[in-house]
Amino acid sequence: MPAKVLRAACEVRLASGRVVDVALLGRADLVIAAVEVHHTHAVDEDKALALPAPWVEVEAEQVCATRGQLLDPVRARFLPWLCEEHAPARRALGRAPREDAQRRTRALRRLPFGPADFAGFEAGPVVRCPNGHDAILWQWQGAEPPWPRPPLVVARERERDGAFSRTAGRWREVLPFRRRWVSTCATCGADLDEPG
Repeated sequence: MPAKVLRAACEVRLASGRVVDVALLGRADLVIAAVEVHHTHAVDEDKALALPAPWVEVEAEQVCATRGQLLDPVRARFLPWLCEEHAPARRALGRAPREDAQRRTRALRRLPFGPADFAGFEAGPVVRCPNGHDAILWQWQGAEPPWPRPPLVVARERERDGAFSRTAGRWREVLPFRRRWVSTCATCGADLDEPG
């Protein structure tokens, strides 16, 4: 049982007016979860949707046969629960989306312009630049970015380029003439790679 469950109570009426067979209660008798025992009728869909806490439905015969030592759910609407050994990993997993959103907000606030100032561009994911700063990876449709461009989207010449020579029958190196467009870090100006 999760540590936050302090006691259980039978036939508890919820704020919605529904009654659960067994309520698992926490501090201030807050309903943390519910156990519905199926004897004559199962939990109907109206009640299933109205229950404000995670719940599990078990068969009365099975509960009696094991003297309540084992609850084998027929239906479960529980949130995944991990033992204390795995709790830190679960907390870290829950924090990741919130921390990503905070990184994105901080990166957007550091910009000298607003993302809405450049209609053809979308502020993509936050990536780490080669110097370790959080930076926005700008995205657009097509090979060429539309105009006007954010000052953080710049053209870079390819270091090497080549062409196939039909007369020589081989690939030969030529002066670079193609550009590639990259997002740069707002803090240090380093080129950003696409996220892997």
